[in-house]
Amino acid sequence: MYSISFQFITLKTRQYCDITIRVKELRCDCSSRNVTFIPAECPSNTTDLLLMKNNLNSLGKKIFTRYTQLRYLDISSCNISAIDKSAFEKLTLLTELNLFDNPMKTFQGNIFAPLDDLQSTSYISKVTYGR
Repeated sequence: MYSISFQFITLKTRQYCDITIRVKELRCDCSSRNVTFIPAECPSNTTDLLLMKNNLNSLGKKIFTRYTQLRYLDISSCNISAIDKSAFEKLTLLTELNLFDNPMKTFQGNIFAPLDDLQSTSYISKVTYGR
């Protein structure tokens, strides 16, 4: 008798992202695709969203709202210079946020307030906090 066990399954999507499904994890990897937006092909139950090395420029109002299961978000090296104060709304399960290597100019208000479970954040420290 044989038993087959899969550790993970990786799916190639139409154009921008690779989706990996593991036990209790759905990873959507859209890194290094030169995108200027959050690809709609990432399922709403994504737990890990990798967008590093893209050209997002800014994070607008409620941009991640549909990803209520998100635990890990990597938006490092995305040329982000501004983040709206509501960009991270609904991300109450997020534990890790990587903003490293972005030319951040301003944070509007307390952008991290909705992130109840945030344990780790990486970002550039020369930032102006706005209202």
